[in-house]
Amino acid sequence: MTLRSMDWGLDDNTACTWLDVQPGNKVYVFDEHVANNLDIPSHARIIHAKSTNIPIHHTMMDASAWRRESDMSSVAKRFGMAGIPLVQASRDFDGTVSDVMALMADDCVIIHPECKNILRAIEEWQHGSHEPDVLAAMRYGIAELVHMGRLMPRRTAVKQRTFADIIAEKRENAKLATNTRPGPFTGLSIKVHNKISDGDRSWLM
Repeated sequence: MTLRSMDWGLDDNTACTWLDVQPGNKVYVFDEHVANNLDIPSHARIIHAKSTNIPIHHTMMDASAWRRESDMSSVAKRFGMAGIPLVQASRDFDGTVSDVMALMADDCVIIHPECKNILRAIEEWQHGSHEPDVLAAMRYGIAELVHMGRLMPRRTAVKQRTFADIIAEKRENAKLATNTRPGPFTGLSIKVHNKISDGDRSWLM
């Protein structure tokens, strides 16, 4: 099953991520769209183009997109008119961040290396500072899959860690195991699916 998940921004970035559930309690984040200063029809055209031949189950968006504006419309309504109906994402920030970090710690989040904005955001974001838009978008999608029972994060108590802490810990473990310096993002279990590059999306469930 494939989801899209979005975080809206006008002056800030608007971000969209594509996530596919994989066997073994894993999710594959295989594409991203990040841009600002574009109107909704322009974002929609790009998102539609990136979704060609992909069976999208539904698309998540942050709750602020349902806020009524002066013309009584909303961002969610305008995306719907552009052919992208939206489902409201969870408002539970701390709970969903905890779930994402638990899944990452267990190597359950697989990120395509071409998703450079996501990878950079994971490396740089510190909990308590402004969450990067693309990371928020990915979090909404993962939270929805957890809510649907398609992903199962560990519920045992773990010490408070940031994404950067998890990456650093995994790199150190890999270094100790191989006695060599691991490459970038080794700890994120990133894999390249060759079907992405040749345009064949038939592997998506």
